[in-house]
Amino acid sequence: MEVSPQNDIQSESEMHAGNELTTISYTTRIALRSGSKIHVVSIDEVLYLQADGDYVQVVTPQGRFLKEQTLKSFAEQLPPDCFVRVHRSILVNAEAISRIERYEKNTQQLRLKNGDTVKVSQQGYKLLRQQLGL
Repeated sequence: MEVSPQNDIQSESEMHAGNELTTISYTTRIALRSGSKIHVVSIDEVLYLQADGDYVQVVTPQGRFLKEQTLKSFAEQLPPDCFVRVHRSILVNAEAISRIERYEKNTQQLRLKNGDTVKVSQQGYKLLRQQLGL
């Protein structure tokens, strides 16, 4: 079975499932429009992605860009060892996390390296702890 995003450059990783060899391709770059310009951004530069209606807001150190794509499709295209879904509407690059802070009684928020804060759901916190080995 081969999973391959449609419009971006990919890297490949292999998985063995029984006797089958399965290749899964993940996106390594994202093409983002800004007016008449198209920025090609490495996924390493992406701090987080946030659902915004039928669009996804891609946040990088260079700015915020809207991409006409669903967060679910991004989640399938991005390497799961780099990006974690901390909320139903937010995917965060684990490398962009500066610290985890208590937000309210039983909720946390992330402080990212660019200074932004992102709320974390209870399920998202479980996934984040698992990914970070906490």
